[in-house]
Amino acid sequence: MPMMVASGRNRSARRDRFHGMSKKKRASPAVVEQLKAAITASGQSLNQLSAASGVHRGQLSRFMAGERDLTFASAGYICEALGVALDVPESLQLQSEQVEVDETEVKPTPKKKQKKK
Repeated sequence: MPMMVASGRNRSARRDRFHGMSKKKRASPAVVEQLKAAITASGQSLNQLSAASGVHRGQLSRFMAGERDLTFASAGYICEALGVALDVPESLQLQSEQVEVDETEVKPTPKKKQKKK
């Protein structure tokens, strides 16, 4: 019995349906637009920003082109390199009295002695 092979177009359509992806572009969240604006306003090249933040230049380029998102960690590194902060509304910020801290003393684990050969 001959094996049927789907064309590339059909395979990608099935993959997109399987993963719930659609071809429609969603609007970028405000924080994404703010970060892109901060990167542009900095006047730094993507190479300079990549060196300062530790985020790969290709990742920055694809983010700026809208081809990919950044992880929260990468966005944080970029913010640090630019000297900007992500603003979190007061209603979402943790209040110091909401955070319970265990005040017990933490003792370091003793190191094992290595045997000399």
